[in-house]
Amino acid sequence: MFIFRMKNNFLKTKIYYRRYLSLLLIGFFATFNLSCDLKSPTKFEVPTWFFDLTFPLVQQRYSLEGMVDNENGPIYSTPDSVGMQLMFEGTLPDTSISSDILEVTLNKDFSSDPSSAMNAPTLPSFSIDQPYYYPIDIVPTKKLKNSSGQFFDIPPSSNQTVTKEVWNQIASAFDTTIQVTINLPTLSSLPSFVKSVDGMQIKADAGSEVSNFKSTFTNVGLPTLVTNPTATLITDITSPVKTLANHTQASISKDANFGPTTTSLSGDSLGNAIRIDIGFGIAPTSNNTVTINAGDSLKVNVLIQLSISGLDSAIVSVAKTELPIDLDPIAFPSDVEIYGGMMKSPSGFDVNEIKINSLTSSLPLDIDFKMHFKNFLPPVGKDSTKLDTVLTKGISLSKIFNVDGYTFANPAGKDSALKELSLDFSTVFPEQNAKLPVDGSSLGGVSMSGALKKLHFESLEANIIQEFPSTEFTIAGMPLGFSGMQFVNTKLEIEMLNGIRLPVVLDFDMIAVNQKNDTMTVKALSTLGSPASAADTAKTIVRLSNEGSTTLKYKAPSSISYFDSSTVPPKTGESTIVDLMSANPSVFTVKSRARIDGRGTLESGMSIGGKYRMLAPFEVIMEPMTFISVTNSPVPEMNHANRNNIRSTMQSAKMDFNVENKIPSGGDLSMLMSNIPFFPLDTTAAALTAYKDSLVIKKGWSSSDKVYIVSQCAKLNPETGNYYIFDVMDDFSDCIDGMSYIVKINDSGLDTIVSYVDTLLKIPLPEPVSFYQTTNGGVYAGQVKEGGVATYSSPLPTSRIRLMTNPGQPYMAPRFFLKGSNGKKVFMSTADYLDINSSVTFNLSSTGMTSPAPDEIVVKYPNGGQTINKDDSVIIKWKSYGDISKVNIDYFAGTKPDVNADNWTSIAKDEDNVDSLIWKPSATEGISSMGAEKDSVRIRISSINGKTRDMSGWYFKINLGSSEVSNKKIINNLNIHGQVFK
Repeated sequence: MFIFRMKNNFLKTKIYYRRYLSLLLIGFFATFNLSCDLKSPTKFEVPTWFFDLTFPLVQQRYSLEGMVDNENGPIYSTPDSVGMQLMFEGTLPDTSISSDILEVTLNKDFSSDPSSAMNAPTLPSFSIDQPYYYPIDIVPTKKLKNSSGQFFDIPPSSNQTVTKEVWNQIASAFDTTIQVTINLPTLSSLPSFVKSVDGMQIKADAGSEVSNFKSTFTNVGLPTLVTNPTATLITDITSPVKTLANHTQASISKDANFGPTTTSLSGDSLGNAIRIDIGFGIAPTSNNTVTINAGDSLKVNVLIQLSISGLDSAIVSVAKTELPIDLDPIAFPSDVEIYGGMMKSPSGFDVNEIKINSLTSSLPLDIDFKMHFKNFLPPVGKDSTKLDTVLTKGISLSKIFNVDGYTFANPAGKDSALKELSLDFSTVFPEQNAKLPVDGSSLGGVSMSGALKKLHFESLEANIIQEFPSTEFTIAGMPLGFSGMQFVNTKLEIEMLNGIRLPVVLDFDMIAVNQKNDTMTVKALSTLGSPASAADTAKTIVRLSNEGSTTLKYKAPSSISYFDSSTVPPKTGESTIVDLMSANPSVFTVKSRARIDGRGTLESGMSIGGKYRMLAPFEVIMEPMTFISVTNSPVPEMNHANRNNIRSTMQSAKMDFNVENKIPSGGDLSMLMSNIPFFPLDTTAAALTAYKDSLVIKKGWSSSDKVYIVSQCAKLNPETGNYYIFDVMDDFSDCIDGMSYIVKINDSGLDTIVSYVDTLLKIPLPEPVSFYQTTNGGVYAGQVKEGGVATYSSPLPTSRIRLMTNPGQPYMAPRFFLKGSNGKKVFMSTADYLDINSSVTFNLSSTGMTSPAPDEIVVKYPNGGQTINKDDSVIIKWKSYGDISKVNIDYFAGTKPDVNADNWTSIAKDEDNVDSLIWKPSATEGISSMGAEKDSVRIRISSINGKTRDMSGWYFKINLGSSEVSNKKIINNLNIHGQVFK
């Protein structure tokens, strides 16, 4: 029953609900009617009533008992159900030594790259096509004395006679030796294996490219014979020199020819130079006189034509040189160390076979090739695993070595373990003469391909390293920033059963990753006990604690007492299991491996296996810590009518808190509110980085993204700032000075506000009143005996009320700061809790309560800052409240539009109000002819009667050119809960 008093008086009626605000207000305003049945006064002033409306905000008990899950863990009850303990356990599956252990799978394909870094030498371009013409005068003076003693000219104008003495003197004195030397170009970039260059080889004739030597001798008017005409082509490639061509005959009579004579030089070899030798003689006369006829020139004409089309190779002497070839080692699997053994015989298909499938050389030289697999010693009558051959260009070889029944040994000695096959491998150029191309091209290389699939041993001496499957556990629901607790009594126990009659070394790693992605590793390295006889099993327990690593050895799995023990304290700088658990881990990875540490022959049927368990009781030393609960409280969107009623009738508001703290630490509590369900711990750079890291996982952000905080609205004003604000605000008028707005850096230059974080209230957490001093009767020393209780109240400013009642769903979350236990050990039990009862109270006035809520329209997209192409279809989005069945959609191109003015251009009229419209700008009047206004466009949505309207919060841009590329992506579906605009 409500009791109302007249204006200026009120009765506070508190209404408590444990449902959400929207449900409460719907029921309240639906049933509450202001009416009055007073009939007498003709003038009646409607009284104003004031009342308090209280509804819950966060009413939650954060009980540590809720962390316990005895079915799935990772936090379990202690056996007495009072305490809590983190527990992880897993199995290291049994692994038997069977015939599989004696089969070493290699699956190795070995090969060498046929390419070579060696290149042929380089010779400059060289060719000869040269005529050598020599018209040789027998009488150089052109004057000769006749038999009458008179001189006449050569050639004479009339027949003349010359005495025997004159002519024979000319013939005997004539010397015709002519030599022409031609030097060949020098090679460059000689390969290192070339000892000397002995010559060049002429290209073979091809088509018009011909190499030859031609000579022609002509006796022009000599009255006696030309004797022994000779044209010789020689080269210095050998000693004595090599004659390439030799043209000669006994004599040439008057006005006769010797030649032309031709010798082919195709494919011939040259030295560093070539020389042409030319010679002939003049025969004397036995007659008393000789006649020189009128017109005789008394000449010998010699014509030499030398043609060399080119040189295609060098003739070289090769020094003995090793040819380096890369060949990957044939390694055993990483979990096998072999000392020796005996190969099984017979084996299976592709087993115990070393296959050389192809061995080829493309080098223009002979190669001494040797390959020896030294680990395999053949039995009597079997071949060794050695290949020793000479490789010549273009010849391919193949070979298969079957090593069934061979002894497997280490050439380095029986006490050395093998990790790969011992292979002698060499390729050597022996001393030789060879021909190399002279074009600088690759000389080629040695190409080899082979395979070794599997080795099967009859017996094996080895260290076998057995990798156990990694086991990963994830701690779900650990609150953000919940670090600073040292679990002082954490223990990890590994129980191993060993049936191998050799010492076995256990290598055990526990790797933890915390919420900051920091990694910590704790290692255990212990030698396990081994059984005394076949078919027995020994038990070993390895226990990790803050004291280090303790190894306990037992005779049998059922043994209670150990016969040997040792403890290794942690070394300086090493982490203990206590350190690991105190680092706030969220993911555990367990890795383990075991290897035989001793020599012996492995026998089929031996096995090793085990299990592990980690226990971490919540007996802790607490450091100061700040954390936010992973459980936040969403506040559903308020009904439009109720929101307007509260905003129009509210006089004041306050928040009330009742806190009971039964956790063994005091501190303070802050109530946070945001538009998204993710909260940073605080505003420091480290906290913002951690906040960004959490959104990398939860919202798919990039790890390179960065955020910062802006708290001044003046910086966020679209008119002067460079921020996209419309994921968080519908309009700049919604901005609240002093609010922490979290901004994500955007490479486009327009940084984006992704959320706001508001601290509604910060209150102290009361210290526990007392603790138990001793452990007995179901309680533990350090456990809270009596918790602290406190009540707080704080007013709420109007700006915060608007945030709480804005369209959309805000989220609230408590942030806790715990002072810690001052270095003392405390015990956290299932009975510990933090109980928060909070509510908000509105002081409301009845004035305006019955007035209908006004209709509203809020433009969502494009809401400012976007760039859209005129030929793209985009979705105009808005949100309407109230009773608006149809709308008009208009645009304005220009600056400072008046939302109430009529100078807007229509996009669509009388559209059904479905809160969206597909729009292609180029189909709308005036868009394609825009000028500078294309960068200053706004959208307006209005009801048909024009009384309700809203426009874009800021200007957006329309690209008018069909080829113009937007510098920002168009987003048609904005998500107001954190969608980043780019």
